[in-house]
Parts: sequence; structure tokens; C-alpha cells
Amino acid sequence: MRSLAVLAVDDVIPFDLSVPIEIFGRAVQEDGTPAYEVEVCGVRSDVPSKFFGISCLRDLDYLEEEAGTIIVPGSMSYRSRPSDRLRRALVRAHERGARMASICLGAFTLASVGLLDGRRATTHWMAAAELSRNYPRVRVIPRCCMWTAGAS
Repeated sequence: MRSLAVLAVDDVIPFDLSVPIEIFGRAVQEDGTPAYEVEVCGVRSDVPSKFFGISCLRDLDYLEEEAGTIIVPGSMSYRSRPSDRLRRALVRAHERGARMASICLGAFTLASVGLLDGRRATTHWMAAAELSRNYPRVRVIPRCCMWTAGAS
């Protein structure tokens, strides 16, 4: 079974948090056993969101030391820099070989830590120019997430 951490940060976008939990949490192997051990990790045990609070069963030690894959959801506070503790945990996880992905505005968190430097990335189409402007080492694909009706 693979270990997967979904990061809960302040003002996390509930949809962005719930989608990887649902997708990976319900994935099963051919024999019916779970394919992933999904854990929600946070800087604190209780993370505020606009609509509700989130209780995290794991802290950043799990993210830093154990998770094989880390998903960084978007946050409405995406312009805020991550805490030093979160930055350190993400860098150490990356150094030990953890795979990382972000959802939508979560790209700002990975970019602010330097983990997207020299890589292609995208974010919500309304924030793509800001991501490119603030993190010039990231090769931003501005319209990757924008679906255009009638385009061929």
C-alpha cells in the first residue's frame, strides 16, 4: 500500500482537499485491498477553513518523513508564504524522494518553497499571470486549466 498525505493549510479550499481524499481513499488493488493509505496532515491539529474546521490526524512529521506522495490543495490564502516549518517539511520530503502534486492554487505553495523551479506548472487560470510574475523560475502554462467550449 502506498502512503499519501493531503496537506491541510489555513483557509484550504474544501473541494481541493476532498477530491484527492475521495479518489485515492477509494482506490483499491485487484485483490480489493486499499491501494493507498491516505492521511490528512496539517501544521496544526485543527485547521480553519471558511466553512468549517478540519481536524488533522497527522502532523508535518508524517509529511516530512513517511508520505510517499504529497498533494498540496489550494488555499484562499495562497498569497501568504508558508511557515518555516511547512517549508522545511516539504523540502525534506522532496529530498528523500516523495512525489508531489498540487491542485489549483496549491502551486503557489510549491513554488514559494522552490520546488517548481525549472519545471512546468499551472494553476487556476485567473492566477496564472501572478504565479508567473512572482516565481519567474517556474515555466507557467497559463491556459492549461481553462477549458474552452467549441475549441478544436
